[in-house]
Amino acid sequence: MSAGEQANAILGLPFPLEVRYAYPDAGYPAECERVARQLSLGTVYTIQALEVGQSSTYVILWGHSRHERFPLQMFAPHWLEDEEPESLDSGQVTP
Repeated sequence: MSAGEQANAILGLPFPLEVRYAYPDAGYPAECERVARQLSLGTVYTIQALEVGQSSTYVILWGHSRHERFPLQMFAPHWLEDEEPESLDSGQVTP
């Protein structure tokens, strides 16, 4: 079983994870400008990797260099637009 399949089994989240660029003002001004030049508002992107730090989390998106990090707070989970995973519908998310 792959890591994505394991996480899906535990969390009930759809893998690969897709996020929608939804919050262009959720960051430092220079960072917001850089991201706005590189991404299209409302477009869905697939996460390649997450970088979780003590005070910030960044996503690395497929189709972009691994050196191009984007602040996670600028994105919304894509599955919220369609349908929620069953484990979230019931309110029983297992960490």
